[in-house]
Amino acid sequence: MEKKIIVKNDRVTFMVKNVFINEVEAKTFTERYAVLLRSRWSLLYMFFKDYAIEHGQRGCYIGERQDRDGYYYDIWDLTKIFPDVSFKENDYSNLKVIP
Repeated sequence: MEKKIIVKNDRVTFMVKNVFINEVEAKTFTERYAVLLRSRWSLLYMFFKDYAIEHGQRGCYIGERQDRDGYYYDIWDLTKIFPDVSFKENDYSNLKVIP
């Protein structure tokens, strides 16, 4: 598995390449609060979670949310993981949970 993080002044991109099946997962974050589908099958989710736990400040994990179909989502405050990045301000309580 190859992992890569690209940090710019207004966005952060996480990329994971599964070398066994030659598949790439990538996600770019431009807003302060990130809502991620909790999935044990997503290499990107696992990479993001491990990175956030290791490098994030206390309080970077806001909590979880469940949608109508029963899927769980984790909410993260990216300013506490990447303090030098200028994210767009958003309100996670009004976010639509989209996989």
